[in-house]
Amino acid sequence: MYPGLLKTLKNSNNIPLPIGIFEVSDVATLDPSTDVGAINTRCLCVLLLGLDIQFQEIHGILDRIMLCLMIGHKRNAEKNKNKPYYFIKSSDSPTYLSKRCAEVIGSRDGKTEVSLGHLGILCPDVLSNFKIENGLVAALHLNVQILMSFYTL
Repeated sequence: MYPGLLKTLKNSNNIPLPIGIFEVSDVATLDPSTDVGAINTRCLCVLLLGLDIQFQEIHGILDRIMLCLMIGHKRNAEKNKNKPYYFIKSSDSPTYLSKRCAEVIGSRDGKTEVSLGHLGILCPDVLSNFKIENGLVAALHLNVQILMSFYTL
C-alpha cells in the first residue's frame, strides 16, 4: 500500500505540512497453496509527512488505534489475563531508517503471539524514489484481518 500513498504525498506538495493520510485496502500476497496462487488481506496504512516527524508520532497513532479497538498493551497483560494485547519490538528493514523501525506484535488470547504489522520512519532512498523531498515520512502498516480475529474468541 505504500507506493500508492507515497504517490499521493508526492502530488500533495501544495498542501501545508504536516500531512497525514490513512487508507484501508486489500493487499494481494503470493500464496502457492491457493488455487489462484495469491490471497487478499485487508490492511490499514497510515503515512505522516512533516519537516520534523518523529517515531513517537506514528507510535501514538498505533496506540490510539489499539485503544479504540480495546486491545491493551502487553505491560498490562498480567492484570487482564487471556485478553488481547499488543507491543512493539525493534526490527530492521531497508524500507525504514535504521533503529527507527519496529514490528507490531499481538496476542488474541495472551498465549500465542503473531505479527500485526510494522511502523517506522521511511528511508530517504524510498522517499527519493517517489521524489518526496520536503520532509520525513512516518509509516504504519497493520493487518486488519488479524486484528479483527481478536474478536472471534
